[in-house]
Amino acid sequence: MHAFQDFGRQARTSQAPATAALTAAIALAFVVSWFTAGKLLPLAFDPATIGSAPWTVLTYPFASIGDGRDLIWVLFLCLWFWGMGGAVERDLGTPRYLVFWFSAALLGALFHWVGYLFVGESLRFDQRALIGAFFPVSAVTVAWGVRNPLQPVLLMFVLPIQGRWIALLSVLLVFFGTNSPQLAVFAVAPLGLVYLFATERLPFLPWRASQRDRRQELRESQRNYKKIDEAIERQRQREERERLRQLFERSMIDDPDEDKR
Repeated sequence: MHAFQDFGRQARTSQAPATAALTAAIALAFVVSWFTAGKLLPLAFDPATIGSAPWTVLTYPFASIGDGRDLIWVLFLCLWFWGMGGAVERDLGTPRYLVFWFSAALLGALFHWVGYLFVGESLRFDQRALIGAFFPVSAVTVAWGVRNPLQPVLLMFVLPIQGRWIALLSVLLVFFGTNSPQLAVFAVAPLGLVYLFATERLPFLPWRASQRDRRQELRESQRNYKKIDEAIERQRQREERERLRQLFERSMIDDPDEDKR
């Protein structure tokens, strides 16, 4: 339980609870699908069945085929999302960030469906379906890169690369990572909207919350920090009491004046 407690504490203190929850959900979905031999695959978005399973436009980030060989990829995706998503969530605020994340997933599915209507009716399921969280994580990465164009990141923990190139690389990965070349253009189109949103070029949809919302978020952050400070102070007081108790016990045992008497 200690590891889960540490994760929960980091999630609270990082001011990115939504990213923590989404990361945990993605990892848990992979583990469950592996144990159940792909029972979560019906969560995938298939444009051919959007009429009978419309909820999959939002559930496909948590779909998995249950292949254990994808473990390293899922671990890397979760680690990357934890870093990028946390920064974007702190910038947007948790409520707006959740709307952004699921909107990106929704737009990815809808554009994929439009592409399928135009060119994909003969595609197999594995060519046309959306499975996994790669697209919404890519949208978050594009947003972060656009907002932090000169911020360096260690790609693969080795190669330093600026945020703007990370954003471009994410677009290229979505384009060339799409299982069907016919759908590639439709797959990256929503990332253009993410770019416009992150550069505040969408009318009536600013990146940052209103001043009132920002003040509310600031008050919530201050309350959270106050709770953290209070918890630290209580821990310090407990440690001080324990230290004094140990000193008192040692003084009762090892008091030299007591031996002389």
